[in-house]
Amino acid sequence: MVPLRRTQLAFTLLFGIGVAFTDFGQVIDAISLIYVLIVCAVVAGAAFGACLVGKLVGFYPIESAITAGLCMANMGGTGDVTVLSAARRVSLMPLAQVSSRLGGALILLVSSVLVPLSLPERRTGTWHDKAPAFRSGLFRFCPVSCGSS
Repeated sequence: MVPLRRTQLAFTLLFGIGVAFTDFGQVIDAISLIYVLIVCAVVAGAAFGACLVGKLVGFYPIESAITAGLCMANMGGTGDVTVLSAARRVSLMPLAQVSSRLGGALILLVSSVLVPLSLPERRTGTWHDKAPAFRSGLFRFCPVSCGSS
C-alpha cells in the first residue's frame, strides 16, 4: 500500500471542500459566454498588470503576477492556497494574504464609489417613489426627497 502524502491529502481536501460548498445549480445558471470572457479578461489583466508592475519595481515578474495578480483575483484564503499550491510557491503565502486583503478592500472602495454613480439620480423621483422601503418609515428622514410626501 502506498502511503498518503501531504500534498495528495491537501488536493483531496481542497477538492472536497470545493464540491461540498458549491451550489452547482447557481453555477450553471450563471455561466454564459460573456461571463466567462469577463472573468478571463479580469484574471489575465490582473496577472499581467501585476507582472508588469513587479518587473518595474524589481520583483520577480512571475512571483509578483502570482501573489499580487492571481491571489487578489481569487476567492480569499482557500483560493490563495489553491493558487500557490498549483504554482508550487506556498512560501509566498504571507504576501498572498496581504494581496487578498488589500485587493478585497480596494474592490469594496472602488465599487462603493462607482455603484452610486451608476444608479439613477435620486432627486428626480424616478425609481425610489415606487420602492416600498422609501415610502415606509425606513427612509423617512432622508435629506433628499425620497418619495414619502
